[in-house]
Amino acid sequence: MGKIGIPELIIILILIVPRVIGFIYCGKKAKELNRDVSIWKFLGVFSPILAMIVIQFLKPVVKYEEK
Repeated sequence: MGKIGIPELIIILILIVPRVIGFIYCGKKAKELNRDVSIWKFLGVFSPILAMIVIQFLKPVVKYEEK
């Protein structure tokens, strides 16, 4: 009862590991680029490969101060 075989473990790792990596990578990269971190973390979990590719090519958001 409750035993997980090797094939099930491999499937779980294939589904979970990219989402965790996408969550962490997209969050850090979004912070570097002054983007909304929570949205990019969500996208990193929802679609990790696509989110990591897209955020890699974005330019930083520059906020100018008015004087």
